[in-house]
Amino acid sequence: MAALLAAAAASATVFVAADLALLLPSEQADSVEFVLQTIGFLWPLSFAVAFVHAVGLGLPAYLLLRWRRLTAWWTGLAGGFLAGALPYAVLAFPWGAPPANLVAAHIVAGFTWTRYAGAIAGLGALGMAGGIAAWLTWYWLGRKFARAQAAL
Repeated sequence: MAALLAAAAASATVFVAADLALLLPSEQADSVEFVLQTIGFLWPLSFAVAFVHAVGLGLPAYLLLRWRRLTAWWTGLAGGFLAGALPYAVLAFPWGAPPANLVAAHIVAGFTWTRYAGAIAGLGALGMAGGIAAWLTWYWLGRKFARAQAAL
């Protein structure tokens, strides 16, 4: 449970930090109050989304990889990337073209592969932050538990 919480917290923190890094140079972030409101609003929401990803996708991926004895640090990164990027990659894939009238009215943006790949890379990076945080937690707790068992 601690690893799932660490994964969600890491992903949420990276997301909010990236959002603030993009907002601070702009005219919108003109006060400390705005920054604190942004953190107070975005962090709990992004934590909830990241926690659902960690439980629904990250935990099964970890259990599968552990069963296959693939527990190196890079599996945390790869599994985290998949947990972060896969839902968007499937749901946003252009299974069909959007209606032309919605694109012409600028309601729906036309599909571009660069925008799609950029979103997958960004969400995968958030997943990687969560994946490595979960792996580090599992690794640290596993070593601590093993040392306690050896002392008995």
